Amino acid sequence: MSLSFVPSTQLLTSPRSQSRKPFPDLYRNIKSQPFRFRNTVKHLLLVAASSCARAVGPLPSTLAFQPPCFTTRWKLLTAYDECTGRSLRHGRTTAGASRALMPSSSRYGSPASRPQPWQVVSAVCAVAMLLCNFHRSVFTALLPLVAGSLALTPAEVGLLQSSMLWGYLAGQIPAGRLADERGGDRVLLGGLALWSLATAATSAAAAAASPSAALVTLLVARAAMGLFSSVIMPAVSAATAQWVPPERKAATLAMIYAFFNVGGVLGLVVAPHLATRGGGSGWPAAFVTAATGGVLWSVLGSAIVARAGARPPLPSQLRNTDKRQLEQQQQQQQGALLPQPGELQPQQGLMAAEEGAPTVPSAAASTDPAAVSGLTAATAAARDGVGEAEAQRRRVASLGDGASTSGRGSETDPWVAAATGDSTAQRRRATLVQVAALCWCHGVIGWGFFVLQSWVPMYLQSLGVADLASAGLLASLPWLAAAFTATAAGGLADRLVRSGRTTRLAVRRGMHAVSTLGCAVAVLPLAAAPGGSLPPLVATLCLVAAVGCYGFSFGGFHAYVQDVAAADAGQLLGLTNTASILGGIAGNLATGAVLQATGGYGAVFWVAVALYGTSWIVFQRLLQGEPVALASLARA
Repeated sequence: MSLSFVPSTQLLTSPRSQSRKPFPDLYRNIKSQPFRFRNTVKHLLLVAASSCARAVGPLPSTLAFQPPCFTTRWKLLTAYDECTGRSLRHGRTTAGASRALMPSSSRYGSPASRPQPWQVVSAVCAVAMLLCNFHRSVFTALLPLVAGSLALTPAEVGLLQSSMLWGYLAGQIPAGRLADERGGDRVLLGGLALWSLATAATSAAAAAASPSAALVTLLVARAAMGLFSSVIMPAVSAATAQWVPPERKAATLAMIYAFFNVGGVLGLVVAPHLATRGGGSGWPAAFVTAATGGVLWSVLGSAIVARAGARPPLPSQLRNTDKRQLEQQQQQQQGALLPQPGELQPQQGLMAAEEGAPTVPSAAASTDPAAVSGLTAATAAARDGVGEAEAQRRRVASLGDGASTSGRGSETDPWVAAATGDSTAQRRRATLVQVAALCWCHGVIGWGFFVLQSWVPMYLQSLGVADLASAGLLASLPWLAAAFTATAAGGLADRLVRSGRTTRLAVRRGMHAVSTLGCAVAVLPLAAAPGGSLPPLVATLCLVAAVGCYGFSFGGFHAYVQDVAAADAGQLLGLTNTASILGGIAGNLATGAVLQATGGYGAVFWVAVALYGTSWIVFQRLLQGEPVALASLARA
């Protein structure tokens, strides 16, 4: 029985704005005519194929080769010809009107028929971040085995854990500057090759002549690993600012750091099996095996990025452009306030000069109502003794330039806001307050992150989990939870911002509240447990909740840095990450000292509860969404 179809162009390119049933004729025929089962299946397949084609763009060439029983094959071929302008049957290009149906290119990439450059770069960076945390977690998982083999004390273990952070600290500011100037993706892949080699060098400690020489070898190798891996956060921040569209930043950052957390899971699970293959003495080979994958991906990732597409402007180039725009705006505004010929009344100018008051133009000389309003505001400011800066601010505000940063859903150019704000000294003071608050919040994140990453396997062993593989598996569960929550938090944050139901600042504050207060509540049972002892399963669940809440920081703190300092994102995150590393160093040293003195972890968790509470207060009270321009601090 013959069937009536909608036109093939409508079948494959019907817009989403149409009815819920984009094929009304086909649905009506299926409902009204007595089809055989075979015909019904064929037409349902046709609906599914055309729906997929409409979602992803032009049909792939494989759809030209359908089974013989698919009698509507020629209709799909005709639709493909009309949509793409290319005939699969005759090898020729059809006429041009159908080219309008092709997906259009965006400013961030190529047509929708293939991944856009920012998606390719984000994926490459995500795998590099996965390998970074994989290398870190391999050492953490094998640390009980290494400590037993080299007879290390808890204090020496704390020193060893902090040595990686000393190197990590030393490279933060140079890494941020290098990422902004050379490109975050390039710096990240170069650092990947170097820290992989440092990870392989860790195995040399097994061949040391004495325990002290082995400890020194480990300290040097771990410090080198930290130095070369210091590029990760500044490089990711700079790459995101350079490649990723603004409305996709939170989700992209969440995805990248979700891969980072997955790397921690893989390291904790895989490393014990790599080390125990040789009867418990194979930990040197485990480090070499882990390092090999990093070197290979650094080469392959560089080749993939090179073929991704045109490279957008670097953050340093954007920053220089913004500075020039700021200077031009300031010059234009200052020139508008200077007296022009015929605009001053002679008596007013003479009286102003005699009284020492600022000379202001006369509103009567202008016929533009906006200019009259602006000059009136400037005159009122001068009479009130507010000064030139306040007069300039009032004049710009009266012209309705929309530079206000307050209000629901307002988006402001940071440099325009800086040009229309208060005095330079006040802007510097406000920037200093914001940078200090961001450093404190990131320092608290670093304390919790590095302490948990470094000590969870040993903490679980203190609760009675003696098997290395079991301890690694339980220790991996919190980071697996963080991978899921980070991805969910990033997507949720982007949806809330795009919906317009709340301000961007409110979204960042809410995410940060979950990441701080949630962590504090989750570790509270670990701190309050009598004698610091809990069943391993209960302790693991508390750690899963704590690290899962930590994942919300990528939709809060890290996305906030992108919001307020896009052009300086690499340098600002390098600065705040320095505070994070200092927090991690202090946390590791304190944990080792407390463990050696008391034999328990209770005091460490109490300190974490207090720090998370202060981080929430600082973010809520001191961070108001003002733009951060590090150049203003450099000129101070």
